[in-house]
Amino acid sequence: MLAFTAMLVVAMLVLQVIISIVKPSKQLLSESYQAESDSTGTVKPIITPSFDISTQSALAFNLSATLDNQWLELPVTLINEQSGRVYEFSKTLEYYHGVESGESWSEGTNDDDAVLSRIPAGRYHLNIYPAREPGQSITFRIIVRKNPFLGSNMALLLLLLVIYPVFQYIRKLWRESQRWSNSDYSKVFYAESDD
Repeated sequence: MLAFTAMLVVAMLVLQVIISIVKPSKQLLSESYQAESDSTGTVKPIITPSFDISTQSALAFNLSATLDNQWLELPVTLINEQSGRVYEFSKTLEYYHGVESGESWSEGTNDDDAVLSRIPAGRYHLNIYPAREPGQSITFRIIVRKNPFLGSNMALLLLLLVIYPVFQYIRKLWRESQRWSNSDYSKVFYAESDD
């Protein structure tokens, strides 16, 4: 059983390498923007340059900003320019730090990721509608990659492959202990009661 599981793990790793060669990850967009307000104080929406996706793919988005005790919300809309179909997600970046009672502290992060799967081939662009605290100007960056390596999928598959052999091993130990429980030559020791 262990040999079969090891063969499955090796086959899975080989398959991942083949997929990475056949459908390599490719950067489609890498742009920096400033979240600025117009004359009314409303943050201006941002429209990115267009990019093409040649085949149905998963898209990975990396959003990062230079934050210093600030937050930035980034609703993102991916728009297919031929069909008008839209895909949406929203991420909030926030990073705060300081000193309290002589101890340094920090919370939040300057970057976050999102993945949209099964995006059809076509020409696309992004509409980004940043929101932030009034009066602050924040620079952020967005990177879009197609066919990203998704380690979570591999980890989940490895976990599923390991569950059955572990279950079988525990079951075998339990059956052996039950089989030998009444034997004078038992490998399992039971405490004898003094009745």
